[in-house]
Parts: sequence; C-alpha cells; structure tokens
Amino acid sequence: MTESDPRTQIMTIGERLSTSGLVRQSEGNLSIRLTHSRCVVTSTGSDLGRLDKSDLVEIAVDATEIPPGASSESQLHLELYRKRPEIGAIVHAHPPRLLQLDAE
Repeated sequence: MTESDPRTQIMTIGERLSTSGLVRQSEGNLSIRLTHSRCVVTSTGSDLGRLDKSDLVEIAVDATEIPPGASSESQLHLELYRKRPEIGAIVHAHPPRLLQLDAE
C-alpha cells in the first residue's frame, strides 16, 4: 500500500488522532470512501492509534446490512456518504478532554 492508498491514509489519521490525544484506544471510529460506491470503516474495538489492514472492513455505500466486525456507527457513516457524495472520509473522535467536561 502507498501513502495515497485510502487504507493507508485512514491508518495514518488514526495514529495522528491518537498521538494528538484526540482519541484513546478504541474510542471513536473512522471511515474513508474508496470509490463512489464503496468505503472502509474501522472495526469494532480497534485501537485507532494502531490500525492495520485487518482493522478495516469494506462496505458498499448502499448496504442495508452491516458486515460482522464493522463499527456500530457504520450505518451513520453510510448514510452520510449516501446523502453527501462529496464526503471523502469521516472522523468520529471522542476527545478525552471534551468527555471530561461532559462529566463535570
């Protein structure tokens, strides 16, 4: 895979989010559009800072059923891709500092 490969890009973004302190381990999820009709999403429980190919689940944008292992938020990602074809990727982060504010 090259740096221009969408799968490599999503793994790099996950690592950057983690090193920047915007996510912790498996909090949040990511997806990236491969083509107009296909995307990949992170798998349930994957450590966003240490993603590899096995953590990515390919899904058809028009899928009605989510494949086993795909993030529980996959349906939301797919709906956004369907409604907004110009969207190329989605980042759903859970910044620890923001969550801390919510708990106060």
